[in-house]
Amino acid sequence: MINAPLTIVIPVRDRAKIVGRTLESVAKQTYRPLKVVLVDNDSTDHTYQVLCGWRNANISPELDVKVIQEKTPGAAAARNAGLREVNTDWVMFFDSDDTMRPDHVKLAMQAAEDNPDADIIGWDVELHTLDYKSRRREFSDDNLLYNCIMHGTMATQRYMCRTFRMHYAGGWDPKVMVWNDIEFGTRLLMLPGIRVAKRRGEITVDVNCLAESITGTSLHGNADKIEYAMSTIYKNIPSHKRYIVDLKRIIVAANYHREKFEDDARRLRFEALCDTPDGKHAFLMRMAYTYTAMGFKGAARMLRSFF
Repeated sequence: MINAPLTIVIPVRDRAKIVGRTLESVAKQTYRPLKVVLVDNDSTDHTYQVLCGWRNANISPELDVKVIQEKTPGAAAARNAGLREVNTDWVMFFDSDDTMRPDHVKLAMQAAEDNPDADIIGWDVELHTLDYKSRRREFSDDNLLYNCIMHGTMATQRYMCRTFRMHYAGGWDPKVMVWNDIEFGTRLLMLPGIRVAKRRGEITVDVNCLAESITGTSLHGNADKIEYAMSTIYKNIPSHKRYIVDLKRIIVAANYHREKFEDDARRLRFEALCDTPDGKHAFLMRMAYTYTAMGFKGAARMLRSFF
């Protein structure tokens, strides 16, 4: 056993061919000592063997690596299993298709030292899309709930957190099959006295979009799961903040329209507007629907100051 301040948890399912890139980026971290927990989520390929092989090749007095198996399918169950293994002050979750640059952990821990009262340290990431473009995705340390719900700033690879806070928030909800990082993020941000700081400066995480990701490229293809996630978030947040979820619903409805599922687009649009009695917000939501349905992007960013 080593005395490390941070554990990195990486859940993996059926990624035997690509997880090596992520694992090697962990091995190259300049920060030590460090703990790593790898969770094989009932893979049907040889992922478990790949994880064990990497552990055996890299474990050292300064790098503690544990491989566990979680038979219950789903990212939430795998993350919760990994969280139960963590005994360090800080925990950082990471996805099996993304990579961290060599100074990522070093700079994150430095930010924790610079912000001793913080419970969450966030950072910007570089997003690499399916059309081979890249853009910076910002971690916004203001208007936290809005940016979590609308922009996914609490995606697992965009922050680290004090372990006891994650336990207090209750972990991930296994019934939320997509956008569970957003749903869990809202519960984290609503904890009493939660304190968030941002590490500014160079980007140290590369997020790689894959067509086979949980949500894929079509929203309507996961309509039931997406709407369940939005409904769960809606119930969990304060009533005076629920119009943020209604804006999310409106934008999803507009994407249904673009994907030519008109009945579901009208239904979800109607539900969102019925839940929003405030005239100003209802007007802005109608604008967001029209703007998005016409094929434009960025409605949530443009309306951020109004919500």
